[in-house]
Formats: sequence, structure tokens, C-alpha cells
Amino acid sequence: MAPSEPALGRVPSHRFRGLASIGSLCGIPCGPTETRPEYLLRLKPNAVWAYVLDLLAALAVFVDHILTLDTLLSTTMAIASVLVCYHYGLVLTMAMNFGILSVGVIFPLSLSISQAFARREAALRSLVQFRCFAVCIFSAHRLWDWDGGNGRRLHVPPEHVAGVRQLLQSLFSAICTYCLLPRGGHARYYYTACGVREAKELQTALDRQIRRVERAVGRLALANEAFKVAGLPSGEASRVSQYVQKMLEQWELLRAIKEYRTPNAMRAFARVYILVLPVLFAPYFVHIALETSDTWAGDAGEGSRVAFACGIAATVSVMLAGLFSVELSMENPFSPSLDAVRVQHELTQAAEALDRIDADASKDGAWLEPLDSDDEGQSARASQRAIRRTVIEPKRLPSVSTTSSDGI
Repeated sequence: MAPSEPALGRVPSHRFRGLASIGSLCGIPCGPTETRPEYLLRLKPNAVWAYVLDLLAALAVFVDHILTLDTLLSTTMAIASVLVCYHYGLVLTMAMNFGILSVGVIFPLSLSISQAFARREAALRSLVQFRCFAVCIFSAHRLWDWDGGNGRRLHVPPEHVAGVRQLLQSLFSAICTYCLLPRGGHARYYYTACGVREAKELQTALDRQIRRVERAVGRLALANEAFKVAGLPSGEASRVSQYVQKMLEQWELLRAIKEYRTPNAMRAFARVYILVLPVLFAPYFVHIALETSDTWAGDAGEGSRVAFACGIAATVSVMLAGLFSVELSMENPFSPSLDAVRVQHELTQAAEALDRIDADASKDGAWLEPLDSDDEGQSARASQRAIRRTVIEPKRLPSVSTTSSDGI
């Protein structure tokens, strides 16, 4: 038997009670501010093991972001520059200021990462609102009884609700395909012949999905008009039309975020500086090697000094290339990266929400049942059966083909 849900305001774990009592003595509120639903969790590692797992995961993320061609090329050029400068240009050794790194690379990269993260948040907000309006549209077509059960919904054609549901699912599929296509805006698209051909091919694929989305939204408007013909009052029809309009607005925002990127020039400068600056700082790294004490260098003095200088140069290159890799990973908010918007997961959940609404609408008194009463398999089977039914057995109208989603 599953443990019962803890009451609100109670601390589920005894190890926080001591902190709460200490906080009451010193006047500082210690301990958790809300209860943790531990009764829903099976895997609950202790604090030490959780820290070890988080540390290993952080190392995996670090390695994943530094194993790039930018890191390999930058590190190779930095180490080669140190070796050349050490053996052939000792007179060029000098102390230099690392402030140029902040001005030329780190500050632009930090700004680009902030802008990319803001675009990710805007894309997530638009996707969530799009999903909300889609569920509201289906709820209106499936559930609204605008005449108190007096029979006006009898005029809704039997295939109307199933057509709207299929139309929304086709819309989800088109948007998911569009968002998961590769991002555009690469510099090679404008300065190389191969890049121009690649950009045209990508734009053709994007335009196809854009046409599917626009056609689906247009057919949703036609479905609303068919709903009006069936007897939907003008006030409710205006509200459903507003849902469609707001959904279209969020789609256009998603499209703008997908196709327009942060400044190309800033990324180009950062990439060039990441390759050039370690080479320019080679005399400084050699200066560090020559100033290394004999105590640290030991008997193998020259080899240890060179290794230390190469290690410093490689560290700087890895740091800069890693920041650049982080910025690139967030440039497309829909790319399959760690911090991207999980568009496929979000739209799949929206489609499942339509299934649950359809399944509940086919049962009398479904709103009185507990939320966890239905098994997932039973709910899915009920939703498949409910596709062909509406709330009330309808009378068919002569023309209702506008809700078909064929060819979207």
C-alpha cells in the first residue's frame, strides 16, 4: 500500500526539525519552506552520493563541451606557438596583461550566452502559450455546451471534433519538425558557394513546414466557422477565434526565434580571437616558464619549464573554446542539447492532453472521479474510442469538410 500524502505545512523528514528549532532561537527561518513529496520518489540518494553523481555529471558536461574542433585547433596552435617561441625567440619573452582576454573574448562571449539564454526563455514561453491555446481550442470544440443541454449541439456533425483533434495533432507534428530542423544563419551560408546551396536546401525544408502550419491554422479558422453554422453563439465563436489568433502569434514568435540568431559578427570575432590570442600570448607563457623556480622544476629543469608553459597555454585555450562551445549550444533553443527547449516532449504532452480531454468527455460524471483513478492504458483506449463520438449524439450537416487535415 502506498504511503499517504503528508499534510501541508508538516516537515516530512526528522533531520530538519533541529534546524527549525535553532532558527526559532536565533530568529532566522531555517529548514525547508515547503514539503517535499518524497512519497512519490523511489530513488532518493543520500546527500554525499548525490553530490558525487552531480560532480561526475558536471565533468561529463565539461568534457562534452571541450571536445570540439575549436578546442583542438586552438590548443594545438597555442602549444606550437609556445614551443616555437621558447626555442627560437627567447628575446621576445615578456610579461603581458590578461585584460585583453576580457575585452576581446570573455566579455563578448558572456554577452552572447546571456542573449542566447534569453532567447531560449522566450521560445519556451511561446511554446507553452501555444500549447495552452491549442488545448483551449480543442476543449471548446469538444466540451462547450452553449445552450444548457437544450439540443443545439445536436447540429454539430459527428466528424467535427475528430477532425479538429486530427488537425491539432498535424499542427503539432509540423511545428515539431520545423523546430528540430538544423539552425540557419551560419556565416558560410553567405560567403561560400557550398554554403549558399546548403542554405537554399534548408530554407526549402523550413518553408514546407511553415506552409503546413499556416494551412493548419487556416483550417482551424474554417472549423470555427463550421462550429458557428452548427449554432455556436457569436460571443463564444469570437473567443475561439481569439484562441486561434493568439496561437498564430506565438507560432510567429517561435519562427522568429528559430530563424534569427544573435549577431554573426560577434561570434566571428570571438572565434578568430580564440585562435589568435593564445598565439599572441606565447611570449608571456615563455616568460612564465623562465621565471619558474628551480625548486619546482627539479633536475629536469628545461623540460619541466616548457611543459608548464604549454599547460598554461592549453588551459587558456580550453577555457575560451569551452565558453564558445557553450554559446553555440544555446544558439538554437530547439537543438538537442542539455539546455534546449524539449519541443518534442512538450508537444507530445499536448497531444496526450487532447486524448485525456476526449476520453473524459465520453464518460458521464468524469469530473467527479479522482485524478489518479484511470490507468494510462485504459485512458488511451478510451480516447481512441471517443474519437468517433461527441458529447451528444449529433445530427449530421451537409457540408463539414473544412476540418479535414489531409495534406498538411
